[in-house]
Amino acid sequence: AIMSVNNEGAITSWNDSAEDLFGYSEKAAKGKTVDELGIFQDVPLPDILEQVAQSDIQQNVEITVTKHAQPMYFYCSFSVIKGHASDVNGVAIIARDVTKEHNAEVKIKQANAELEAKVASRTKELQKTSHLKSAFISSISHEMRTPLNGIIGTLKLVRNEDLTDNQQRYLAMTEVSVNNLSALINDVL
Repeated sequence: AIMSVNNEGAITSWNDSAEDLFGYSEKAAKGKTVDELGIFQDVPLPDILEQVAQSDIQQNVEITVTKHAQPMYFYCSFSVIKGHASDVNGVAIIARDVTKEHNAEVKIKQANAELEAKVASRTKELQKTSHLKSAFISSISHEMRTPLNGIIGTLKLVRNEDLTDNQQRYLAMTEVSVNNLSALINDVL
């Protein structure tokens, strides 16, 4: 929407987009102040217009208004309108409805917050799982190696006995099996 106001704050021009956006025809809007139309409630528009007129610097302001019980968000640019002798004749206002962008940004922030919460929760779960896995491995390691070491020790004691050739052969086969089992357990753990 593009509109202009004179030094007294009365609307001097009003385009079709302003009509669509604010619901007033050009005829209904011209000559009235923005406050009289109530299009920028709770916005210190006279102060903004005065600052722009005095400073000759464009002001950009984000404005929130309520229309039909729904908040609307506008990005407004205020620029000085000068006459022939560089006299200030009023202020041009360009208002762009950024409600969709604002709502999308709010949804993105909410989605990001939800994702961060999910990541934090999942991280806690993974840390707990990792701790449980470490405790399990430690317990299994002890539970499997203890009897295996007992078997290896017993085989060494038996080897020191007088054995028949068959017993020696059985003992050698058992030691190979125990060594293979020990290597497999070490690889798994």
